Amino acid sequence: MKKKVEYTKSVVVASLVVSIALVLFGIYLIVRDGDYIQGILMMLLGLVTGSKEWINLFKKKWKDGGSSI
Repeated sequence: MKKKVEYTKSVVVASLVVSIALVLFGIYLIVRDGDYIQGILMMLLGLVTGSKEWINLFKKKWKDGGSSI
């Protein structure tokens, strides 16, 4: 059971990292290349990819009174 919890935590962290990376890459595409359509699509993909994890993270933070993961 403990391995399953560790695996789940690592999947959540990986999803958050991929989400941040996609948003930053979208910003990079807009700023560097001026490719607005692809940049916006990358940012939206990043937000959709990690939306569930971000919501759960912020709910847990507010519920616990500001403590982190």
